[in-house]
Amino acid sequence: MTLDILRKYIKSKDCIIDISLGKLCLGNQLGQGGNGIVYECSLDFDFDKKENLAIKFLLNTVETSKYQRFLADYFNVVSLKLNAVPNYYHYGIIEVDGHKFHYILMDKYNSSLKRKICSDEDDFVKLYKFLIETIEKIHQAGIIHRDIKPENILINGNGDYALCDFGVAYFDAGLGLVKHDTSNGERIANRGFSAPEQSNSGTTAHATMDIYALGQVLYYFVYGDTIHGTSHKKLSEKFSDLSLYDVVINKCIAQNPEDRFQSIGELVAYVKSNQKKYPEYPFMWLLNKFDELIRFTAPKLTQNRIYKVNDPKKIDNLITGLISIINEDIDRQDRMYDGDYKHISSSHIWFLEGYSNCDVIIKKLVCGRVCLNASAYNFDEAYLLLSHNYDNSFIVFHYLQDEPFEYEGEATYVGHFYNEHMISYNEYENGVAEINGEMMSLNHENSSRVVRQEKSGYIFIATAYSSTQNPNSDPYLLKFDESSKLPEASIIELLQEFFENTRQFHHKDVLMVM
Repeated sequence: MTLDILRKYIKSKDCIIDISLGKLCLGNQLGQGGNGIVYECSLDFDFDKKENLAIKFLLNTVETSKYQRFLADYFNVVSLKLNAVPNYYHYGIIEVDGHKFHYILMDKYNSSLKRKICSDEDDFVKLYKFLIETIEKIHQAGIIHRDIKPENILINGNGDYALCDFGVAYFDAGLGLVKHDTSNGERIANRGFSAPEQSNSGTTAHATMDIYALGQVLYYFVYGDTIHGTSHKKLSEKFSDLSLYDVVINKCIAQNPEDRFQSIGELVAYVKSNQKKYPEYPFMWLLNKFDELIRFTAPKLTQNRIYKVNDPKKIDNLITGLISIINEDIDRQDRMYDGDYKHISSSHIWFLEGYSNCDVIIKKLVCGRVCLNASAYNFDEAYLLLSHNYDNSFIVFHYLQDEPFEYEGEATYVGHFYNEHMISYNEYENGVAEINGEMMSLNHENSSRVVRQEKSGYIFIATAYSSTQNPNSDPYLLKFDESSKLPEASIIELLQEFFENTRQFHHKDVLMVM
């Protein structure tokens, strides 16, 4: 192998090789890929002085496309004269046993973004600013990189970034730079970070290819993987202040190039116009939490398709999760107010039944039922939809016909309680009850009215920002309100139709970040 030949040669020279610039002392290996290897080095100095240099050898000794790419990378980077790209000082060739090893002498970089994980919001913003500034500069220079990925984002000892490997970049013909023509069998960039259209070698290079890669790199920086399909974690799940960038990344990685930001300038303008007002809206946090609840209940579901759940444990998890979201939502709102205005907040989780909808408080009852506001339900199945848009997700519960309460020998579907003692309607209304021979003054916190269901039916659960919250939903909700139990195929078909016909109606807050 050519790598063995090179290593044997370096060892025979005691890691000191002669180049046209002088003696080069090689140190530790910094990296290795399929086509090259990189060593730290110093020139004409004792290596202990730690000169910040590196030498990159091309292992392919035959003048193939890889050689052309290596050559193009050097001369094009030298021509750019940008602070955001590596400093390339010298290009040369050493000959060993009939093999020609091309090399580039350059600044030393300790690692690449592939080995770095985002630690906090500031860390993310630093990378974001580097990428948009660098990509904007090379685009203004008539260059489309086409191979932006973590391995090509180098990091020096000071933590500064540099974008490397312009070997497959597209350059405007007027620049007079070296162009590497990609063959039909050679994919430009790599899977995961390259735009879908780059798999077609005949596709004309355009700026949105780099913008697609930008979105994938930012996501990779947080989660160590690229986005596959439409189901993925949101940045805000890990760092709450990055909600805006969830929207930015989704637009960057749109499958259709026309749906992406068309330029870095357009992306920057969007972020600037939204970053100040964005935190004022709680809906992104809420929509993320709601989506997370659905995904963790049914991780195998397909986005934009109805998924049925009838496992009692999973239904219980849905209820528990909704309770947690509602409590946190109200708590977040309460922290915004002082004094007498606290504890008047309402939930942004809404339930819909027939033509009515309102915010909901959920609690579990000791009998295994669930209380939504004043109504008790016995849920036996649920239908879930998780949309790649933030506001289209919803949950539909089916509840069973219930048994009535028994009070003083009579059956009733409406029960009145003081703590756990059932009382009469009149006692409840008068605010005084006789319990175990004692007169009790009823207070609001310990008094309740609970309605059990005389028939089975359906309940919709969504956020207050859901696209279901519009008049076009009413005909569908009415169909469910009129039905005690639908066949599974029918309900899935009806809910799918419901989703398709209401998904275009967006809440005004959501529209601000779409």
